[in-house]
Parts: sequence; structure tokens; C-alpha cells
Amino acid sequence: MLYFHKNNDELGTKIADALANMSAAFKTVENENKTSYLVEDEKLIEGEKAVLAFLADYGKLLTSHQMVTGDSCYLDPETGLSCEI
Repeated sequence: MLYFHKNNDELGTKIADALANMSAAFKTVENENKTSYLVEDEKLIEGEKAVLAFLADYGKLLTSHQMVTGDSCYLDPETGLSCEI
């Protein structure tokens, strides 16, 4: 499970926007003591560079997962080709 430890900082806004755009499942934990960060399966992801890199990879993973688990056809974002039924 992905946990978003949210503070009202610029990184928190970037994280919130990225998670909303990728329709990711996550839980929000209010955090007033330090910069926003993520925790996935007990792995701490902090610092803007690490968080943004994680979100980019996570978004790709979700996109791949959605392409193979959906019940409809899709367009491959890499090639622009549609699946064949």
C-alpha cells in the first residue's frame, strides 16, 4: 500500500497532483513535521528527486497494469497501436 505523508509544501502539491492524474490508490497521512514524502510497503521515499522518480516509475507501472487488466482495448502509449482481439 502506498502512503502519502502530506505537508502543505510544494512537494506535497506535486505528489497530490501526480497521484490524482494516475488514479493511484493511496492513503493520506497528515504530516506537519517534515517535508511531504511517500512510504510504499514500509520503504521510505523522501526528497524531491527520489519522490518524483518514484512517481514516474509508479505511473508507468500502473499504466502497464491497466493495459493488461482492462476489459477493453487500449492504445499502446509507446507505439500508438491498438490491441487485437
